[in-house]
Parts: sequence; C-alpha cells; structure tokens
Amino acid sequence: MSASIGLHARPAAVFVRAVTETGLPIRIRKAGIEGVDARSLLEVMTADFEFGCEVELSVPDNAVTDASSLQAAEVTLQSLAQLLESQGAADALPRPLNPGRRGKLNPAVTPPNALSLTATIL
Repeated sequence: MSASIGLHARPAAVFVRAVTETGLPIRIRKAGIEGVDARSLLEVMTADFEFGCEVELSVPDNAVTDASSLQAAEVTLQSLAQLLESQGAADALPRPLNPGRRGKLNPAVTPPNALSLTATIL
C-alpha cells in the first residue's frame, strides 16, 4: 500500500469490501498480533497495519472444500495481496502491481490447516 498512513480509513474500507465480496473467512495478521477477521473494518483498523509492514492473509482449510475451491482461494489471496501492495492514498483504488513484487503463497502455513499468503503494505 502506498498510503503512508498504512491500512486506515479509505484504503482499509476498499480492502475490507474486496475481502467481503470473496465470501471467504479471510484473516489478516502481522508479527506480534493474532490474526483478525479481514471482513471487519473495525478489526482491520484497530490492528494498525502500518506502511511497510508485512502481513499474512489466510483462509482456514475448512473453508476450502475441494481442489477447485483451493485454486480459487489461492487466486483470491493473490488478488488481495496485490490490492494491499498497490493501493494509493489519494484514490484508494487498486493499480497494476509491479510484477516483481507479487505476494507469494507461504507453504509453511500459519495457523495449521490454513492456506496463507504474505504481502507487504506499501
């Protein structure tokens, strides 16, 4: 996220709206805090995801019922990571992501039995 204030106000609202539209119970966390429900604007803003922090987006295993759901969840997490890494402070709308800065799926998932992805808020 390019907003120097991090994931607050309009950028947070855009992110939470995008998460809610997925229909998945996505959680977002950073070092030092438990994950919060990414569908909740209050929880996301309270967690204080500042500019430059690395976050982990995750979906619990029980939300992914088959291989096609797993693939869809992976694509969803990647899209949300792109959104976090590309939001502008002025308009809070996603812009194309620099191809060299894509979020990467994390094979060592945390918590256990979850699909997760790491992204940096720029």
